[in-house]
Amino acid sequence: MFNYPEAQSYCESMNSIVTGLETTEERDFIANTGVANLGSDYPQFAGFWVSGVRKSECYAERWESISFCTGIDMQQFTFSDNYLTNYAGYTWDQDQPNRDKVGVWQNCIQMWIRNAAKFPNNVNETLANGNVDDAVCEESYYESYQMRGFACGKVAENPDGAM
Repeated sequence: MFNYPEAQSYCESMNSIVTGLETTEERDFIANTGVANLGSDYPQFAGFWVSGVRKSECYAERWESISFCTGIDMQQFTFSDNYLTNYAGYTWDQDQPNRDKVGVWQNCIQMWIRNAAKFPNNVNETLANGNVDDAVCEESYYESYQMRGFACGKVAENPDGAM
């Protein structure tokens, strides 16, 4: 289990960063890889960290008066993935992001890993595999699920002499 700072540290140790979700295809690849890698023994839901940390002004006093801090506006987050130009892969779960509705600010973005084959009644369009949610950055364990992974990424390299 990993919290967001641990995910960042691990990615950095691999000369990469916590990756963003540029497209729905990229989101689906990460989500489906998560289902495959976790196998059949993981609980009903799991979370993977992806790039996105809420800006401090969006959880400071009177944050509601800042237009981009409300709703699903992606400007309320900073992204470690500096190559991210499109946020199409960030599909929010129903009623998300919900900021501090659980009593503590949820300032990082997690991706839900949901196995539709294992739990067909609990995976649907509004609760899809790969949807995102805001979560507490320092947490890795919740009563109903665990943060089981993260997605690292880096710019493709062109080896010497390759065309």
